[in-house]
Amino acid sequence: MRRLIMTLLLLTRSLEAQVAAPNYAMCRLDAVYPAGGQAGQTVTVEFLGAQGGMQFPTAILIDGPPGITAGEIKSLDSNRIEVPLTIATDAAPGRRAVRVVTEQAGLTNLAWFVVGKLPERVETEPNNSVMQAEVVTLPVTVNGRIQVPVDVDSYRFTAKTGQKLVAAAMAHALDAHGQSKDYGIVDAQLELVDGRGKVVAEAQDTLGLDPVIDYVIPADGEYVIRVQLMGYRGYPQAVYRLVLGETPVPFAPFPAGLRRGESTSLRVFGWNVPENVFRQITSTHPTYPHEWVTVGGEFDSGWDVPLHVSDLPELIEQEPNNDRLQATALGMSSTINGRFETEGDEDWYRLDLSSQQPVWLETFAHRFVKSPTDTLLQVYDAEGKFLQEADEGLTDPGYERFHDFSSTDSRLVFTPSSSGVYFVKVTEANRGHGPRFVYRLQCRPAEPDFELIQFPDAIPIWGPGSTAGLLVKIERQMNFEADIELTVEGLSPGWMGSRHVSPWKDPQKTTYYSTKTFLTITAPADAPPGTVSEFRIVGRAKVGDKLSERTAIPLSLFYTSDNGFFRASPVSRAAVARPQGPTLVAETTEVTFTLGEQATVPVKVLDTGDAKELSITANVCSNGVAATWGSPIILPIADGRVQLPLQVPESVSAGRYSLVISRAWGADIRVGMPGPSTRVITLTVLPKP
Repeated sequence: MRRLIMTLLLLTRSLEAQVAAPNYAMCRLDAVYPAGGQAGQTVTVEFLGAQGGMQFPTAILIDGPPGITAGEIKSLDSNRIEVPLTIATDAAPGRRAVRVVTEQAGLTNLAWFVVGKLPERVETEPNNSVMQAEVVTLPVTVNGRIQVPVDVDSYRFTAKTGQKLVAAAMAHALDAHGQSKDYGIVDAQLELVDGRGKVVAEAQDTLGLDPVIDYVIPADGEYVIRVQLMGYRGYPQAVYRLVLGETPVPFAPFPAGLRRGESTSLRVFGWNVPENVFRQITSTHPTYPHEWVTVGGEFDSGWDVPLHVSDLPELIEQEPNNDRLQATALGMSSTINGRFETEGDEDWYRLDLSSQQPVWLETFAHRFVKSPTDTLLQVYDAEGKFLQEADEGLTDPGYERFHDFSSTDSRLVFTPSSSGVYFVKVTEANRGHGPRFVYRLQCRPAEPDFELIQFPDAIPIWGPGSTAGLLVKIERQMNFEADIELTVEGLSPGWMGSRHVSPWKDPQKTTYYSTKTFLTITAPADAPPGTVSEFRIVGRAKVGDKLSERTAIPLSLFYTSDNGFFRASPVSRAAVARPQGPTLVAETTEVTFTLGEQATVPVKVLDTGDAKELSITANVCSNGVAATWGSPIILPIADGRVQLPLQVPESVSAGRYSLVISRAWGADIRVGMPGPSTRVITLTVLPKP
């Protein structure tokens, strides 16, 4: 017992002598409430953060169509702020991405705020029972939240015989979610109650996890709509927008996407959406894979549906194409838009191929478009002989998932044995049909290529002049055998980004460490907390005389679990936060040693205060959420430096790696992103002699 007490005393003294690392949970924006407002109105919005991260707020950033102005920020407590958002009368309906800049934590992830044209209101509690139901006038959008377990929100309204009522709760579409003990994405349900107290309609998972009731009113009278969460759950982040009335709610576009840099006319389908509603959409963003479309018109609630943006020319299937003889021509390097209009519908496409010319075929339905379509891809020869198929041929994206659930989209690479005509058949695996069952089929040469995703899109720099890291995930396609140079570009003057070359084979074989890499950003020494800079990650590779260049899609982390829950983001930014302990500066840019040997890496430690020790760790990207080589080590600070002993784990092969040294940190918060760290060090591990 005496030995245990002495050990605890020594541990306590050691912890007192060092500085704790920043808490990445402070960077989290969990909810905005209300999650939208009416054009022409000013709405007071609460921004809900975590772990004290809303302290010292400086700005609200809004990405999307113009028309929203943020007013003076009011602090409610360390996790909540209030901000009046003034929405211009001519602000386009639809979603915007909002974030909070604070001196405490830098910059949050994005959350969605929706602009609509219907009258809007914020719920008033108590409204749990039918007797307490809040009276509303149709049409209306009600902003509410299921604040505690077993909470029920009830709204009373008057309706007339023959009215085509739509009640739609937008929560999953807003990425509304809980955290910690309130783990989970918001899953709401609706019940419609008539004047006798009878439930006459109900809905659960209609559009994803969002419920929609489509009901023709049978008799004049009062009705009550009830909103609650599945499983009787409830928490303050469970926000929703309830659209109620004889109003349009879209559920699908056709075509379901467009080509980047171009404009297209598409038709919008949905409940109470009139015939032949067409919208003109233009996509100009260089990397963002989405556009969003609403129904338009005076009753536009802001409820939108997503579109997929492609870099290839666009085509539309030509019905009838239910067999080979009626197949629609499919050109190489194109994206064709199709849909399953009737039960048993089959879509056939004709494709001319050269011998041994591999072709990449891939559907986009569940991904990006949020279609319920479960595609099955099949390839046939000119005589109708079956050759190859793929049902759900996409690889699991692992932690960096930015689509809901596991994808039902299909992908295959087909190599013809001879030149000639081939046919591609696309069917709905579950025989689903109707205007919601849209898909996009992409056809292109199956050539070596690569894609990049980068996360997070909001990088906190913990103090002026300090450095922090981000991760880049490399997806090599068709054995792309070339080194890829990754750089941070587009920073404001005075900011500094890093560079790293991700090797293909160096010197023996590729390991999973080469599918991810660290890059770092360093803030100017004179940048005050709250300073923000945009940036982008660019990858370049050369195969023979061909130079390939790709810009990474940034991802915004909004919800942590065994898998990450990310959303594609339109922009990446770094933001300076208040210093939280020492700044680390590497005294070398390269380290080389042999497998099995141990090296020592000196790291300069600035602004240590009274600290005599520092908990420090070596970080190299890997699969999943881990990124450290071993547990953090408590090292003495001597002459303003620590000497970090570094030994490569036996599981690591010889090669070249992106190494950063940081203070101890929670690896699962930002997918292995280091806290205050050194700039990137190129680590070369040589094989044993």
